[in-house]
Amino acid sequence: MIAGEKQTIIGILPPGFSIFPWDMGVDVWNAYESFRSPQLRWLPKMGRLKPGVTVAQAEAELNSIARGMEQHEDADKEWSIQVESLQDRIVSGYGGYFYLLQGAVGFVLLIACANVANLMLARGTVRRREIVIRAALGAGRSRLIRQLLTESVLLAAIGGVLGVLLGMCGVRVLISIAPVHWLSSISIHLDFRVLAFTLCISLLTAILFGLLPAFRASTLDLQESLKSSGGPSQGGAPQRGQSFLLVSEIALAIVLLIGAGLMISSFVRLHRLDLGFEPKNVLSADVFLDGPRFWHNTPGKPAGSMKSITPEADIFYRKLLERVAGMPGVLDAGISHLAPPGSVESRPFQIVGRPVDASGQPPTAGIDEVSAGYFRSLGISLRKGRFLSDHDDETAPWVVNINEALARKYFPGENPIGKLIRTSLSAGDGMSVEETRPREIVGVVGDVRQFGYGSDIRPTMYSSYRQHGADYPGGFYVFHTWKRITVRTAGRPAGLVAPLQKAVAEIDKDQALFEVHTMEEALSDRLGFPRFQMQLFGIFGTLALILAAVGIYGVMSYLVTQRTHEIGVRIALGARPSDVLGMVFRRGLLTAIIGLAAGIAASLALTRLIAGRLFGIESTDPVTYGIVAVTLLAVALLACYIPAGRAARVDPMIALRQD
Repeated sequence: MIAGEKQTIIGILPPGFSIFPWDMGVDVWNAYESFRSPQLRWLPKMGRLKPGVTVAQAEAELNSIARGMEQHEDADKEWSIQVESLQDRIVSGYGGYFYLLQGAVGFVLLIACANVANLMLARGTVRRREIVIRAALGAGRSRLIRQLLTESVLLAAIGGVLGVLLGMCGVRVLISIAPVHWLSSISIHLDFRVLAFTLCISLLTAILFGLLPAFRASTLDLQESLKSSGGPSQGGAPQRGQSFLLVSEIALAIVLLIGAGLMISSFVRLHRLDLGFEPKNVLSADVFLDGPRFWHNTPGKPAGSMKSITPEADIFYRKLLERVAGMPGVLDAGISHLAPPGSVESRPFQIVGRPVDASGQPPTAGIDEVSAGYFRSLGISLRKGRFLSDHDDETAPWVVNINEALARKYFPGENPIGKLIRTSLSAGDGMSVEETRPREIVGVVGDVRQFGYGSDIRPTMYSSYRQHGADYPGGFYVFHTWKRITVRTAGRPAGLVAPLQKAVAEIDKDQALFEVHTMEEALSDRLGFPRFQMQLFGIFGTLALILAAVGIYGVMSYLVTQRTHEIGVRIALGARPSDVLGMVFRRGLLTAIIGLAAGIAASLALTRLIAGRLFGIESTDPVTYGIVAVTLLAVALLACYIPAGRAARVDPMIALRQD
């Protein structure tokens, strides 16, 4: 039974079938009889293009057909048709985010490459004496380059394989925390293109960052090198190159850390935002009364253009509220068309006794049909006047509650209580209904962020679900037959699901609940994408910080090793351990400060790309920049501590005996 009518099962679709990825949970597909609503426009129409036909050509042909249909009396006039690719429709809205994600991945890759380059340079310098001996024994330049490149490629290949294995695990982890729930139902895996890209990047890294040390090592002066003691190279180019790479990776890490910090601060501010209602211990569920028992086409009107609501709908919801209110553990219960987080219908209205605006366009506001207990069930506050009550039924004068935003905008400096409002419903093409009675404003309630965290507050009015007209244009009939039940409980809301389902079945066995969840779960879903962005940038920022710390530690360890002889001489001549510690720390901090300055400068330019994704915080927030700077300097000091401590403990006698 669907919409009050029996349906025959004619086929079974394969598991996981869907047209749109977000429709993975659809269990039943039934044919829609378009002749019932010939002017319906909101349903998506899909078709597969013939080979060689472009989207633009299809759009032009369909608009040509539409112009021809205008010759018929009942056809829509001056409406155009827009055609878009289903692929673009599915991924629309995510493109900018994935570009940012690719940028973050690229930054981590560059930091890793800088680390590899530093390690290769250090390794080449440490092996300088070995290479000199090989050359002295007859190894040619090409032979040395091949050997060093072979070692680099082998290391890169091992790293690439390990990276692929980690990536396979990481994909599942990312999918599990992704807010787009349909991702978990789609087969997402590493394909040959990803593997090929990984292989190319690994080989390119090996060749690019292994070639320079190989060339430098193969061009050493044998006589001078054999005479040297294996200490630091005669020139400062290798150290300058390492310092440049280290500064670069610190700067890149700073950009990622600041981006992550801004995302985290934005999320925290978003989560702490006052919603205007209290979601804790609230269960919500939807009911849709469809079919001829609850509505029928209005006599004398074109099919589907106007629908009349039967008394059965009001009776069903009154019985349901009575049953739910009497359940153990229920504190308050209410119904609305769409409680938060969700949209509300927008209607034009007129303030009785006030002249029409000079533009001729009436003001508009959101409107919802609610029960008397709706405000209590969500903890919405009363600012002035009174709430709607159970006495506001079809026999009483029509009344309405408005929110503070509507009062501020349309009744500035005056008391709106007692003022009259008249609303209307319009679906276009003359299908409109103006309410026959005005509604008296009897109360002002607190503002509610209807779409949840981060949504704007808009002027809204609330009417009693028992005070409504009989006729609704077009598809507006669902405004009255589709209701969301909100139940505030004394304990865990999830325990009320089964009793609520039973109550609906006892009233009408053909009806069922859907979209059943706690209010906190629904709001958490609304925060899903900001949370996911924060988590990903946090992961990348943490990786960048770790890589930067490893880079600083590696370079400082290398420098201490290379300057062991020098440090031994300094200590033998009277230098104190604190002097040696200061020397190493100064070198590390100087590099970190230069990288920090470069990273902040880059961040001031690049964080503008995420400015539109931030809430309640500027992309130049000084607190975030300050915290990141202090964190980076602290990590740099920590990374320098072990090499510095090792340098301070150098035995001058052992150091002086080194070749």
